This record gives sequence, C-alpha cells and structure tokens, in this order.
Amino acid sequence: EVLDDDATVVLRAVRRAFDFLEFAWDLPRRSPRSPHGTSVLDPHLVVKDLSDSKRARLFRYLHDRVPREAVEAVAVVPERYARVKEILESVEVFRILERRLRVSAGRTVTRVEDVACGHGLVAHLVAARFGGSIDVACSDARERPARSAWSAAFRAAGSDDERLPRFDAKPVAAVELDAATALVCVHGCDDVNVEAVEKARTARSPWTVVPCCLRARHYLGAGFNLARRPSTRSDATPLADDTRYAFLCGALAARYEADRVDMIEPAVTARSIALSGGWPDEIAAARGDPPTRRSLRSGVLP
Repeated sequence: EVLDDDATVVLRAVRRAFDFLEFAWDLPRRSPRSPHGTSVLDPHLVVKDLSDSKRARLFRYLHDRVPREAVEAVAVVPERYARVKEILESVEVFRILERRLRVSAGRTVTRVEDVACGHGLVAHLVAARFGGSIDVACSDARERPARSAWSAAFRAAGSDDERLPRFDAKPVAAVELDAATALVCVHGCDDVNVEAVEKARTARSPWTVVPCCLRARHYLGAGFNLARRPSTRSDATPLADDTRYAFLCGALAARYEADRVDMIEPAVTARSIALSGGWPDEIAAARGDPPTRRSLRSGVLP
C-alpha cells in the first residue's frame, strides 16, 4: 500500500493537469442542513487540512492560472485565512476578469474597483497580474482581518505597492466610478448587488458581479411570490435553492441588460453565476486560453 504522503504520489499529483471533480471528490462538504445542500465544498476547509497529494494538486492549479506572487501568497498566508473554497472561487472569478482586462487594461479600462470586497483576494489577484497598467482598488464598509492578511501575504511574496490593491473603508454608495473604471462585486449580499450594478450603469462603467443572496422583490413584480424556506419545496416555495438562484440571476440579467454570463465551478460554490454588462463588444466576447502549461521545477511543495 502506498501512503498518501509518499513522494511518488505527490509528484504524480503535481504533474497531472488539474481536474475539479477529482480534486473535490472526497473533500468535506457543507452541512446537509445548509440550504445549499452537500454538493459544494465546506467553507471552513483550509489548505493545511488537505492531504499532501490534494495540496500538490491545488498548487498545480494555482501555478497554471495565477501570477507567481499569488502562488507564494497562498503558501504564506496565516492558515485560518487560506480557505480552499475562497481561494478557488476567487481564482475562477479572476480568470473571467483576466479575459476582459487582457484586451482592455490601460486602454479602455484604467481602473478596477472591487466593491464589498470582503477578504479582497480577487482584487489582489487582479493587481498582481495588471498592476502597473491599471489602478486596482477594493472597498468595504470596514476592513476585515482576512483582507489585511492577504495583503501582507502578497507583500511577503514580492508584490510592491504598484501590484497591491488600495483599500478604502467605504460603502458602495460612496465609491466613485467613471466609464474607464470596471466595477466588480463578488458575492455581495442582499441590496449590494442592486446598488453596485445601478451605480455602474449610471456611470457607464463596465461591470461584473457574482450574486450571492438575491431578494426577489428587486427583480420581479411586487405580486410575484417567490418566498423561500431553506431546503423545502412547499407550495410557497416551488423552487429548490439552486433553481431559485439561477431564476433570479436571469431576472437580474434581464433587468440590467447583462450581455455576458459565465459560470465558475459549481462544485466549489452554489453561487456560481457571473453576470457582466457594459464591456465593449470585443472585450465581452474575449475567450480564455486554456491554463498555461508551465514547466514545473523540482522543489519543495509549498
């Protein structure tokens, strides 16, 4: 029997192309009592909890998709902030933004504003990739310890001020936008989605949002009954949670004339739909390249 931490197993894992389903197959899932069910990763799972081979696969995934500083930041950030779900969903959102910014950075888009940023990892990934050609800022009502920890980790990994996002403690309403600023909002709750998209449309800013909690009253007629009780399908709740989420994302897209829909890996998060609008046609249609096949140096696994 070959133990999981056997060097041969780890080396084979890091050399093989990343596969989400294989990676997530036997990892802890959300509690069955959660309205999201058990199909997505446990949000409390951190990198140190992974087996050696799983950790090798995670770092192979990062190596192929994000700047070097980001890979090293994941290795040095305090373990309580290295949540696997947050890392994976942030990288997937970054890849969506990267496709657009690769065409527009420094030309039609000169600034990215990540509002209601929470841990701020998406903004750090964008700054690590495009800092120097665009200004990257993130904001929230208050700075969370996780955001400070990621900033320190990226700095320790070699990011200078130009490749770190600026943080402003302010609500969405106080954020200033213009046509050259792209607004990003990842898993903003309740009214934040509406406030962010409406502000972007007023300023004629390109926008990308990944909605989290959605209130039906914002997107449907006042008489439309879409009451929800977690994990039930009563007459008052005809839709399961995932169907309701997709339904309301469609309503949001229609109301605000979104022109692009993307999806991050649903095995990572139940809130996996990304909607975009206002990007120039050639940017909105930009397709992503497959993850870079970089040659991997032998060395110590982070």
